[in-house]
Amino acid sequence: MRPFKRKKIEDENYLRKLVHYIHYNPVDANLVELPINWKYSSYSAIISTKQTMVCREEVLDIYEDRRNFIYCHQVPPSISGIEW
Repeated sequence: MRPFKRKKIEDENYLRKLVHYIHYNPVDANLVELPINWKYSSYSAIISTKQTMVCREEVLDIYEDRRNFIYCHQVPPSISGIEW
């Protein structure tokens, strides 16, 4: 097991990539077909209108809006344009 490593998030572009990576990781691992199917993710809380402790609006703002957030998370980073 690799040791935990911290990296400071210094810009919005890196944060957008990181959020996409975290939500799309179970898809890449062939655990689910779409991020919404992974029950341990914040993805559902972000696209929902239900009350949540997740900073929904802040996350949606970095993707411009909810529709773009959903689109970006339905495809791999190479298609959405959110690449490392």
